[in-house]
Amino acid sequence: MARLFLTRHGDALPSQKDVVLSKEGLKQAKMLARRLQRIEITKAFVSDLTRAKQTFQEYHKLKPQIPFQITKELREIYRVLVGGPVREGTPPSREAEDRERADKAFNHIIEELKHNDNILLFIHGNLIRYFLAKVFNPPKVNLWESIQVDNASISLIEYKDGRLSIKMINDTGHVF
Repeated sequence: MARLFLTRHGDALPSQKDVVLSKEGLKQAKMLARRLQRIEITKAFVSDLTRAKQTFQEYHKLKPQIPFQITKELREIYRVLVGGPVREGTPPSREAEDRERADKAFNHIIEELKHNDNILLFIHGNLIRYFLAKVFNPPKVNLWESIQVDNASISLIEYKDGRLSIKMINDTGHVF
């Protein structure tokens, strides 16, 4: 059995550019790192956006020996892909481009999961929703509203006997 831990970055300050964690987000990242340090992880993948890297850095301070890869493939995706509303001014090609990138990232990580015991992702809320939907394989539903993915949360996908299953969604017990 292999497990894929999907963690969302901590609370971030609103900005038009690559956002950073707020004071609360840094606190959440530290609590998340303390929770995760008890889990045997074989590899980590991190979005190259600052808020995800900052969240990962708190974990990395506690577990510097864990191999990791920072990649733009794990950037946030357009909310329309999980049932969210269209954002005015978004290029028409964004939905297809983000879907292709997210599918490629998911497939790559699942292949990695077949060769590793536990993989840890530091990513974004809509990408977590999208990955969970890939396992659920539901007809088109509004995951934007029906799956909550809080800051610094943990969701868990297991791979066993050639099958993926969701074991946990949006655990935030460590941030209280």
